[in-house]
Amino acid sequence: MRIIQEIESEFQATRTTNSDTLADVHHIGGSTVLNGLALGADFISGIGPNGIVAYPRTVVVRIAAKAMPEQSSVTLSDFLSAQRLPVRIEVKSNSVSHRGWLLNVQGSWLRLATELQVIWCPIEAVTSVEVKAVENL
Repeated sequence: MRIIQEIESEFQATRTTNSDTLADVHHIGGSTVLNGLALGADFISGIGPNGIVAYPRTVVVRIAAKAMPEQSSVTLSDFLSAQRLPVRIEVKSNSVSHRGWLLNVQGSWLRLATELQVIWCPIEAVTSVEVKAVENL
C-alpha cells in the first residue's frame, strides 16, 4: 500500500505547500488544487483543502501540474479498504448525487450510510472521496 503511506506521510509531514508539488485537478464537479498528487491504477489522490481527496479517473477531465508521479497498481477499491479514518463518498446515479459514509467494501460494491438509509452502490458510481475525521457536534 505504498500510495496510501505516501499520501499519509505527505499529509503528516507539513502543511506548507511547494508550488512544484501542486496540481490543479479538473473533474466533473469542478476543480481542486491537490498537493502531493498520487496516481493509482484507476484514481488520483492528494492532499486537498480539507484532507485527503481521491477522484476516480473516469471523472477527471484534466490535470495541470509541473510533473506527474509514477502510476501505482493500487486500485480505488484497495485504497478505500485500507482507510482507518471515516471516508465520505459521493456517488452519482443518473443525474442525482448521493453523499454518505463508507461502511465497508465488498468486492466492487460499496456499502454507504446516507442521511436517510444504507445503500449499496458499484464503485464505478463514485465521483469523489474524502478521507477525514468526523466532528461530533
